[in-house]
Amino acid sequence: MTTDQDPSRPDWIPDDLPEDVQRALSVLAQESAGVPLVEPSESIIRHWLEATEDGHPMYRDEEFATSLGYRGIVAPPGMDLTLMIPYRWPEPDSMGRNLHYSLKRVMRTPHGVVVEIDTEYVRMIEVGDRLFLSNRLASLTGPKRTRMGEGYFWVMESIIRNQDGDVVVRGRTTMFATDPDGSGASGGDDDTSLGLNRATEDELDPDGRATHPPADQRAYWDDVEVGDELPTLLMPITVTRCVYLASATRDFSPHHSNRDYAQQHIGARDMFTNTPFNAGMLSRFATDWGGPLSRVRRIKLLMRDNVCAGDDMIIDGRVARKYADGDEHLVDIDIEVSTQHGPAYGAAATLVLPRRPSGDGGN
Repeated sequence: MTTDQDPSRPDWIPDDLPEDVQRALSVLAQESAGVPLVEPSESIIRHWLEATEDGHPMYRDEEFATSLGYRGIVAPPGMDLTLMIPYRWPEPDSMGRNLHYSLKRVMRTPHGVVVEIDTEYVRMIEVGDRLFLSNRLASLTGPKRTRMGEGYFWVMESIIRNQDGDVVVRGRTTMFATDPDGSGASGGDDDTSLGLNRATEDELDPDGRATHPPADQRAYWDDVEVGDELPTLLMPITVTRCVYLASATRDFSPHHSNRDYAQQHIGARDMFTNTPFNAGMLSRFATDWGGPLSRVRRIKLLMRDNVCAGDDMIIDGRVARKYADGDEHLVDIDIEVSTQHGPAYGAAATLVLPRRPSGDGGN
């Protein structure tokens, strides 16, 4: 093959792969540019410690950590992997090249598992550090048959540097990935798929799962009339969404994240959304319509039924009142939250809206 003479092509790339796949792997074998990671903070560290119950004082006692020469508390080993996880919303692609997902796409192997990690912590990650990640494909072997089926082993190297360019963490992750249909690597680009399993693709494609207003959406108080209907907001409540809301609200009451408990002890259809999430969705519903200059003044919520995993949360509303209070211009909104099973919550919100700028006659 002509690629055998290409000096940029690592010799570990299997010769029997299609040439376009070999070229793509050669690119992934080059170290990527550094991209910023989630910034380590005291709140993120404390959230981590809630899960691990690690009582080492370096991670929670600032006085102790500074006595060891650090600026403050430091992040426990293992948290570096958490800081590398991209935000699902609003920028699911904020991590630049996601090597793991890129390899799944190139090799057409959407099902993968971590086989081994080997991580060197060159220095501790401190609160206030700005971290940057680069990565590369170190090796790929296969196809090989395992109990998961036939697939490929690959090793990914990652390097985390701090704001001074110093290496903080070096890691090597070995993965095994397979194609459940047995078709193997086929090569070429595929704009219809990220090369992931369906559930992961859905989570990284929030626009495909919930309605979002256009970027220029905004409502001016001058234009609003009593009786105006707000656009319907649909939020699919999946098991993953319930995990999100439990973590985001730090509410791990079992009926919000444990199906068996919700069904056996509460009599609910499934685990169900909690009050903070419900209030957050009402806030989003109102400001999706009001736009970036709107502000929620009040939320009222009467919960009649549960919104459970497997339900579609459907939010509708209409303007019930329009008035001024001092310098603020407000609207009251009557809201109904329902699912495919029928009405769930009665709700209301008061929203502060901007006035239309002088000289802007509108449509």
